Amino acid sequence: MSTDPTSSNFDPLKALYTETKKKSAEVKVYDNVATFEAKLKRQDTKGKDDTVKKEPKKSKSFSQNKKLIEEAEKRDLSKLKEMMEIRKKMDAAKNEEQGEEAELKVMERKSKLPKNVFTSMKALQLGPMSLLNQLVEKRQRCHVYTRNFVGLRGVLVGFIVAFDRFMNLAMVDIDDTFCTAPLGKVKDHQKPLSVSQLRHALEALKLENKRAADTRGKHRATTGVTVVQKSTSSSNISQNSKVLKINRIRGKGKPLEVFHGGSPQLYQRHLRQMYVRGDIIVLITPDS
Repeated sequence: MSTDPTSSNFDPLKALYTETKKKSAEVKVYDNVATFEAKLKRQDTKGKDDTVKKEPKKSKSFSQNKKLIEEAEKRDLSKLKEMMEIRKKMDAAKNEEQGEEAELKVMERKSKLPKNVFTSMKALQLGPMSLLNQLVEKRQRCHVYTRNFVGLRGVLVGFIVAFDRFMNLAMVDIDDTFCTAPLGKVKDHQKPLSVSQLRHALEALKLENKRAADTRGKHRATTGVTVVQKSTSSSNISQNSKVLKINRIRGKGKPLEVFHGGSPQLYQRHLRQMYVRGDIIVLITPDS
């Protein structure tokens, strides 16, 4: 076993316990093993110690600097100036292009249409919403059938001004023919309203409006509610409207009249404008 760390038979314990002939002041201490190995490699390759300081470069003399300055003054810088001018022109053209692109972007932002109900209506020109778009563009009168929690509520006859993808409608100049929602147990034995009944009621209203046009003028009151009269034939009375008197006293002792079956009573009113939710709409048809 040897104490030489470079040999293959190196014994670290023997190296620790052996006394060195050199003084401790002459022994160089390294921080870690990596620096020691690097030191050994440098000694093998170069054969010199890295502790030897390199001589600093000598600064150039005055005459040498003067020669360099004279050579620099004699150089032809015309090509360099031409290259600099070309570079300036290229930079200016690039800045102009960037400025034009920025202006175009600003113009595109300004030219973009604002997003509102009318722009969304144009986007719904195809598909099932095309009928509503035609009714709005042609200013055509239409029938909008609505519902309540039992069945049909009535029909709105007017003009559609705007709509959205949820079929919410904004209407003007509307004739509203409707029935009140049944309360309590009336809905169990009341006949549901049908589309044919609403159409017959609309026809009867047209005739009544034509007859009463001379007396009350062309325009009806906007807040008035008129009752659509039923036919007085005996069959209709027996089938559609039965009123039974109950001998039950409430309040001042008057008998209470309760509706027990038949078709519901229809009412009619005229409105200048109206907002209709899409979830109560059943059917939309153009006015023939």
